[in-house]
Amino acid sequence: KTGRLVSDSTARTLADMMSENVEKTYGTSRFPNMELCAKSGTAEAGSDARPHSWFTGFVDDADHPLAFVVVVENGGSGASAAGSVAAKVLTAAAEAGY
Repeated sequence: KTGRLVSDSTARTLADMMSENVEKTYGTSRFPNMELCAKSGTAEAGSDARPHSWFTGFVDDADHPLAFVVVVENGGSGASAAGSVAAKVLTAAAEAGY
């Protein structure tokens, strides 16, 4: 059985921080008509390889809840590579009415 992992207050604080991250770091224009909460990352892949790129988060909309994780192996910057993939997929999902 899975119970509540964090308090409502903690969950709201994290969502607010992730939303502000989208607004100030990635730009809300990349994710039109969405209340997006997200974080990117870049993981080293060895001295001779480009780093892995990741972007994870959720759409903060009770009527259209979507959570996502995008990983691009050897993609470079998380916000550039994986964030661009996430933007395309989330836009397509929004246009399809999810």
